Amino acid sequence: MVCPSCGMKNNYYHRYCFHCGRQLTSEESLEKESSEKISFSSDADGLLLEEEADSSLTEGLENPDDQAFSSSLPDTDIFDDFLLDFSAKDKEESAFDIQSHMPLRRYRKAEKSDDVLLKVIKTLITIVLIALIGILAYVGYAELIKNRADNQPVAKVIDFDYRVEETELNGQPARKILVISSAGEQIKVRDEVIPVVSGQAEIILADREFDPSHYGQTDGALEVTLPLTVLADGYPSRTEEIRFKVPIQTVPVTFLSPSKMEILVEGRSYPLLLKVLPGSSVFVNGSNYSHLVDDEGQFSLQLEISDQPETRYEIRVSSKGYGELVEEIVFRKKQMEFALSINQKIPIQAGQDDWVEITGNTHPEASLSSSLETREDIQLDPATGDFRLFVKAASRGSTPFTLTARLEGKEDSVLEAVIQRQDNESEYTRSAWAMDYDSMRAYPDLHNGIPFTFSGNVTDVQSTGIRTTLLVNVSAQDQPEKLVHVEFWGTLQIGPGRGVRIFGNHWGNKDNIPYILASYIYLD
Repeated sequence: MVCPSCGMKNNYYHRYCFHCGRQLTSEESLEKESSEKISFSSDADGLLLEEEADSSLTEGLENPDDQAFSSSLPDTDIFDDFLLDFSAKDKEESAFDIQSHMPLRRYRKAEKSDDVLLKVIKTLITIVLIALIGILAYVGYAELIKNRADNQPVAKVIDFDYRVEETELNGQPARKILVISSAGEQIKVRDEVIPVVSGQAEIILADREFDPSHYGQTDGALEVTLPLTVLADGYPSRTEEIRFKVPIQTVPVTFLSPSKMEILVEGRSYPLLLKVLPGSSVFVNGSNYSHLVDDEGQFSLQLEISDQPETRYEIRVSSKGYGELVEEIVFRKKQMEFALSINQKIPIQAGQDDWVEITGNTHPEASLSSSLETREDIQLDPATGDFRLFVKAASRGSTPFTLTARLEGKEDSVLEAVIQRQDNESEYTRSAWAMDYDSMRAYPDLHNGIPFTFSGNVTDVQSTGIRTTLLVNVSAQDQPEKLVHVEFWGTLQIGPGRGVRIFGNHWGNKDNIPYILASYIYLD
């Protein structure tokens, strides 16, 4: 509704102009309007007045009385006085307010896109401001902490330096750790506390204490890292890691039997004798035989030898603090171009008679010869190759015997054995002569078959599986070496350096030293 006085547009339900206070409807229109029924209906945009109410209010604007009233207003200041009076009157009639009796009804306006954009911008600005405030707060807090730390007194620190040197401990390689500190009073390494004397402290650690499985390895050495703590009164303790390299030491192993990694064998078994560190682990072809290591580190195992030309065994030995040792032993059986064998078990046992029967088999066209005296010609079956002979072995104790078969165009087949005449041990040992080394060496055939006894230290051990060969030094201490070649048909668990007492028969020289075929060997 437009005010006829000032031209201001008012809402349809205003009776007075909100700008100049002019009454917008006549008294008659007011009465008519109040008596009419106002109905409302709602649509999707809000609550709207019905056409009936709109028409009555519209007609009020065109009331003749309103037009007459407007035209009768003077053009002088009287109109202003009227407005003042009217305003005062309006204040007096403020007890009745159309807005208090009829709530304002307005259309809900759709938000403009500019308003949405403005809200988004305001939100973003708010977020940025909050972030800036947070950053400033964090920077301020960090500076505060830093200033506090800068203002605190400097903490005492123990000076510290070290070096690692190679040395020995009980004859074994070790590392000497030397720690230098003017303020330190004690150092602690591996739960061991060492005092600092004159600004230095040292600790010696054996190389075997560093287990290879606990450290990395580079170029054959362990990369060792140890925590070391320096202590002193009035100072906070200082812990540093010290680093150094330790050469990997292979576990010490002495092969007593066999002493070589390739050996020629005769029998079906061979003794494996090792000298290892007590507590070592020993594996043979992957099987664990560690329980055979005694308190002194002696290891003994009888290895089976197949009938094949070659038998191999892998030996692995390990011990804490050492690198693992892996060796392969190859046993080779002597191969004959044609067969030669005897039926008797070696050593061949003699009876009461001086003559001993030997039977066996060889090539039917071969010819046989014996190192011992035969009673008659050797009997050889030309069809089967079976043979039979009698040899003389009258000496008490052991007598060496060699049988040779020859065949044209072939290498000779040679079989070595020993004939043993059983005798009472005490009688045999009592009948043994004391050794005259120089005489026996100078006259090798003078005392053949006579029992001798002597003592000495073993310098070398060899075995073929069925017999063991020893080199024994019989000279006194600090005297020139005097070696005796000793053969024992059987296996011995003995190694170099061991003292022995030998009872055996003298049978000339072998490799220009006295040759003894032993019947009894005692360990000193």
